[in-house]
Amino acid sequence: MSRLPRFDLHLAPMAGEGLHVSYRAELAPVAGGTALLRIPLTMVSVPFPPYTAADLTVMDDDGELVLVGVDEEPTPMGQHRSWSANRATVGALTVSYFAPVRHVDESSANGPLFDLRGEDRGVIGSGMGFLVLPVTEEEFDIGLRWRSNGHGYAAAVSSRGEGDQTWKGRLETLAFCTFAAGDLRRYPAWHGDDPSKGPVPDLAMYWLSDPPFDTDAVGSYIASSYANMATFFQEEERNYRVFIRANPFKGTGGTAMPQSFTFGYNRHGSVDAEELRTLLSHEMAHNWPKLDGEHGDTAWYSEGTAEYYSLLLQYRGGALDVATLVHELNSRTSGYLTNPLHVVNNREAAEQFWQDSRAQRIPYGRGLLYLIAVDGRIRLASDGRKCLDDVVLDILRTQRNGGTVTLDGWVERVAAHIGPDARAMFEHMVSGADIEIPGTAFDGAVAATATLEHTLELGFDHASFKLTPRVVRGLDASSAAASAGLREGDALRTAGVPTTVMNHNDAELELDIIRDGETLTVRFWPRGHKVPSLRWAATGQAQP
Repeated sequence: MSRLPRFDLHLAPMAGEGLHVSYRAELAPVAGGTALLRIPLTMVSVPFPPYTAADLTVMDDDGELVLVGVDEEPTPMGQHRSWSANRATVGALTVSYFAPVRHVDESSANGPLFDLRGEDRGVIGSGMGFLVLPVTEEEFDIGLRWRSNGHGYAAAVSSRGEGDQTWKGRLETLAFCTFAAGDLRRYPAWHGDDPSKGPVPDLAMYWLSDPPFDTDAVGSYIASSYANMATFFQEEERNYRVFIRANPFKGTGGTAMPQSFTFGYNRHGSVDAEELRTLLSHEMAHNWPKLDGEHGDTAWYSEGTAEYYSLLLQYRGGALDVATLVHELNSRTSGYLTNPLHVVNNREAAEQFWQDSRAQRIPYGRGLLYLIAVDGRIRLASDGRKCLDDVVLDILRTQRNGGTVTLDGWVERVAAHIGPDARAMFEHMVSGADIEIPGTAFDGAVAATATLEHTLELGFDHASFKLTPRVVRGLDASSAAASAGLREGDALRTAGVPTTVMNHNDAELELDIIRDGETLTVRFWPRGHKVPSLRWAATGQAQP
């Protein structure tokens, strides 16, 4: 077996200001004028540092390389900047630069937790948000080394584990990796004053500043939930990291990475325990089920299975009683069926996914209801001997053995249980048509009946949240928003409609605005006419 080329990355934290980045990569020769290095400028609405050639020092065995940058064509996911060299590369490539943290406030663009942030003299963010990486599909023997460069830090952790790490893989494993350094706290607590001493737990949670919730209780919940999920998904390698970071934005949010996830909270507000538990379970479930293919085509599966199993496995494990299960199902189902965009097809939803928070929620609800329907059909066809679990675990085994499973592979596996109807059932879901729900769901614990609920209706253009600067546009003078005092042109400090408002038909929307230099709060009920929906209730059947 031939030796893999080396990629050695050194990171030196700078007291909450950023990271000094340097690496040496054993690359095959790259011709002059061919893309050599690349990083996102924006990714799913999150901006990253707009590095220029002057920011990067790039050398090879023949000396310094002169770089020429180009901004690639934007896509629905974002935009990249790449650089080519003035000549062909010779030997190993060395790259060095400073990666600054992104400074944010309540009015900053919000999105997945990819960007590099400073917090209490520490740093936290994903590699995607600061690593300028070589353009290659090669596999490397990767080494991660943390350096102080005279700027001390108490501890450094990545999705791969605590301190320095080595692994084999493509460079995308660095992009999809979270990094944190500084005066990190940990659950379970560090052993003594030196974080480098003592055993490293299989699962640990890290944070830089103390959040407004009980970290021991949250850490204990995460540990038990992870153990439950890892057992179900037949995970042998149990190495998992959870990162917490403070946000200036209202509400919570989470972003999953391989072997880890990060969740954010509003440092100036309280955190709802139920909302936090729901977020943690959903993000953790992302560690396993996925389909191979474009994100827009497969998001229904990754988000739907995360919704489905974050509830089902908690229920089966006793962490979720039937009443709470019913409440969670009703909120998620209501959020989907009262969403005005729930009728668009998957491709149309994907095109708006990161421009409209309503489109972003489509894969969650659609995937959940479709998977409930597939589970019901499989149970019916097999007289209860088989269920959705059999399909999901078979896909996971195939992928662990080096295989790929695309949308066609999904349909083929479902068809093996329910027959050729599987294709029509799948296409029906993709089109945005209503999904037929079986008599019972979640191991027979709940059943749904038809009802009517009020559709989500802001009373102004939803795109107002994505404008730069954010201002109210298209205000309907007869809307509840206008009646509450909102005006055309008001500056929006609130970054969007919280998921909790979308999912609860009786929830009010609270908007923080600026008008004539004064900060005001407008509250109203963002609902319109009634539309068909579903209501879940307990069946009274005992859990198996």
